[in-house]
Amino acid sequence: VRILAIDPGSTHCGTAWFVDGRCEMVHEYGPDELYEVLSYREVDVVVIEEFRLQQGKAMAQIGSKMKTVEVIGTVRFLCKKYEIKMIEQPASIKNVAKGRAKAQGVENLAVKSRMGGHCADAWLHGWFYLESEKRRS
Repeated sequence: VRILAIDPGSTHCGTAWFVDGRCEMVHEYGPDELYEVLSYREVDVVVIEEFRLQQGKAMAQIGSKMKTVEVIGTVRFLCKKYEIKMIEQPASIKNVAKGRAKAQGVENLAVKSRMGGHCADAWLHGWFYLESEKRRS
């Protein structure tokens, strides 16, 4: 199973590529590069951080084009077009994933390779998804 985990952003999208349960690569793309990658990479599942407008931050979005939301919508469209399963996860899973990974002695590949930021969050989403799938089976 090939999983592409994405932490979307308006200008930088962190990704973590998992193949058969193992993270093979982390990389940061611009939105247009990400769309291109989705159109030619063979991916079985896309795991992406969902967007929720938080009450305390709503006023800061006045006048914003909310580009991150556009990125998520375009990814959703491409997943439908290419028949790729898409899973949205709340940002809140990142703290849970950090704790579980630490308890299991698993190191975030993005942090290890000094990618950090969006890539580290993408890794957390991918790893959490895989761990959740293991628990279900």
